[in-house]
Amino acid sequence: VDPSNADHLLYLSKELASLLTSYDGGQTWSVGQAFAPNRILFAPSDPKTVYAGAFPLDCVDGTISSQDPACTSQSNGLYISNDGGQTWAAAPSQQVSGGVQINALVVHPRDAQTVYVATNDGGVLKSTDGGQNWMQLNSGLPTLPVSVLAIAPSNPEILFTAMKGTE
Repeated sequence: VDPSNADHLLYLSKELASLLTSYDGGQTWSVGQAFAPNRILFAPSDPKTVYAGAFPLDCVDGTISSQDPACTSQSNGLYISNDGGQTWAAAPSQQVSGGVQINALVVHPRDAQTVYVATNDGGVLKSTDGGQNWMQLNSGLPTLPVSVLAIAPSNPEILFTAMKGTE
């Protein structure tokens, strides 16, 4: 849901492998760009900025093999919209695009350009320029896939992670 307009909705349709958009609170829907993100977030401070992680959830939860073509598709990765989800572009960095598995995604509550992602191979990454460049934040983390990211409500400079598996 667009934080500035509750009638503007984005819906991830696994069946259509597309992003659906509504501008009337869900009364009618239009099929948008043909990609199927599993995570999508409007930037709370600027709803024109939207981030989406395109990677089949079936690959994340192990329902299908990680070797399945859907799991290795070069279209997997982070996508960015600067017009409220009307148009999308793959993030320019190979750290988060070109087949990368995005496990988790969170946007800073006061800075639309600061976004965090967790990838299956790269760990936790942070961008402060809207997804153009990334720095790793893995110091002190075990070598397990991060499955959840959350920003502390009391201090947006604190990032929480949850890991999947055992070490």
